[in-house]
Amino acid sequence: MRLLKSAALLALMLVGVLSWVGGTAQAQGLTQLDPVAPKYTLGSWAYEAPQFDGWRQLASSTRTLDLVYAERVDDERINTRIAVTLGAFDIPEEARPTADPALLAELSRRQQIKAREGQDLLFSAVEPVPGDNGLQTFSLVTRDGEGNNALHESFYVALAADRSEYLVVQMATQEMDFAGQGYFQQFFASLASLRSSIAQAAPEGASDDAASTDEAPAAAAGDGAPNDAGE
Repeated sequence: MRLLKSAALLALMLVGVLSWVGGTAQAQGLTQLDPVAPKYTLGSWAYEAPQFDGWRQLASSTRTLDLVYAERVDDERINTRIAVTLGAFDIPEEARPTADPALLAELSRRQQIKAREGQDLLFSAVEPVPGDNGLQTFSLVTRDGEGNNALHESFYVALAADRSEYLVVQMATQEMDFAGQGYFQQFFASLASLRSSIAQAAPEGASDDAASTDEAPAAAAGDGAPNDAGE
């Protein structure tokens, strides 16, 4: 019941589907992309992007950031191996009492599955990411009709301490073995830098040393392995 009530309040806030920008393109495209800055501010969130050769910035604003990792194939072609987008979103005041990272990630997961309805889809459960910034994650694999050319996506969701804002990170690649690649390890390591500047406000009447906080519910059951989309 809590999930359904929260879904009605939060449905308009969830992230959309990232358009895959990977594949081979003209080599001059790599030099036309902007270098990655050492640090970005997205809403209240600070993020330190990967600082390695191959990472480029597609677009940046006060609330969104698009990055790619691309390699030169030859003098005429480049290959984009991973695309990453980050976005910070406000939470309506009436929805804040029920907001938590696991819930937001589960709602986003359901939205993403629905957006791919009719496609050959695998998906994981929501799971916490080890670390101290409260990230929750889930993954999707979208295959073509013959089971080839799969698009692998991972989503990461974090919530500001006062529940007024949340951040979604979306990663997409067509490489099956991406988890063992240096570009993914560089991206994943950068997630540890995510921090919101919003501090937790103490409840009314609570002392500074006895401020109460709500405990987030457990992540959705499952071992994180993708399941057939017949849930």
